[in-house]
Amino acid sequence: MGYTVNTAGTELITGYKITPLMLGYQHDVWRGYMKFNITSPPFTLGEIDSVILRMRCTLKSGTTVNSRLRSSISSGWGSTLEATSGDFNSTSTNLEDDVSVSGTGSYDFDVDKNNLNLSGYTYFRISWVNDNNQGSVRWASQNHGTSSYRPQLIVTYTLATGKKYTQVYII
Repeated sequence: MGYTVNTAGTELITGYKITPLMLGYQHDVWRGYMKFNITSPPFTLGEIDSVILRMRCTLKSGTTVNSRLRSSISSGWGSTLEATSGDFNSTSTNLEDDVSVSGTGSYDFDVDKNNLNLSGYTYFRISWVNDNNQGSVRWASQNHGTSSYRPQLIVTYTLATGKKYTQVYII
């Protein structure tokens, strides 16, 4: 199994494709990796009301598809990017959310606040849910030319004073 890590691209591609070959088939799977630095936030874990990861779909092919978000505070797979099935489905990750993608636009993935690393990086992987359906979704990456399309980790929190705030982290 080969893989390519692209840190300069303007899109993260998730999807699945089967290509007929002379003696069988080639199965291609695309996944996206992201990390957010949440060092020294202005809130504590107990003050967090909600966390979402907002992603912008720039192109979708195939039928309505589900995209899956997983997270980890461990940098083990974040730094090695082995891109193997065992690595991608590692038990050191947390299933966050599945979102049905029907077309271009913004999509919000719910994130469990307990899975955030408030003293460093929180890593995310986005993938195609059903490998039986061919197609792909292109998500704007940290390098997208339109800054408002880039992935945003949005944390809403309430301080002891009762005042609500929203903190937006961009890769």
